[in-house]
This record gives sequence, C-alpha cells and structure tokens, in this order.
Amino acid sequence: MQPRRQSQPGLLSSANALLSLRCLLAGLGGYSLSSGKAWQFQLPTGFGRHLTLNTLEFLGCITTIWVELLAGRISPLSCVLSQTDSTSADGWLKKSNFCEFESPAQLVAARHLATLVINADIQLGALKKYIM
Repeated sequence: MQPRRQSQPGLLSSANALLSLRCLLAGLGGYSLSSGKAWQFQLPTGFGRHLTLNTLEFLGCITTIWVELLAGRISPLSCVLSQTDSTSADGWLKKSNFCEFESPAQLVAARHLATLVINADIQLGALKKYIM
C-alpha cells in the first residue's frame, strides 16, 4: 500500500491492515496484510484457563500491532486497521474502560496498546468498515 501525501495537518500518511488470525487456548497468532508477515507462539499448558478467549484475542491483536511497530513497518501518522473474530476484542481496540479490580489483565493490555499508539503517533481504525 503506497503512503498518501500529507497535504494538511492531521491527515493520515498511510493505512496498515493487520489481522489477528487465530487465538486458541493453546496459542496465539497474527498476520499483516500489508507486509505479509505472520507470527505465532504457543501458550504454556493451562495458561488459557486464567484468561478468557476474548482477552487472548485482544492480546493477539495488540501483539500483531506491536510486532509490526518493532519491525518498523508502520510509519507515523498511519491508520492501523485491525480485525479479529472476537467482537469484544475488536471493540476493546477502539475503546475500553476496564476496572483494575475486576479485569486487571485487560486493563494492563489496554494501557500497553494506548502507549504503543501514542508513542508511534498512529491511530486505530476498524477494518470491517473498509471490507464490508
């Protein structure tokens, strides 16, 4: 995908489409449509019992964004379009308000995502809007 020229302040320079492919209780994985790169790792036995499947999907989405940022494949002012089959995790990518006592893992993950987005000077969008 070719970056768009920035003609006015506040316009995006490019869009990166990322998918969190699979999240099972045994492992996580993700894929970038923009770069064609994928990642996958196994979770320790029994780890899935401590977090909900929606939380694991959320972590998968965050990890896909993080991997692409670390590899330098997302430029500042980009709009990152992320997709997952979990509507909860997809919604949490845009807005979350977790209670630190009831959902501490989700809160830590959401704060990490916010830090990534702010430090990289990017924004998150909904891939569903672009493919439906």
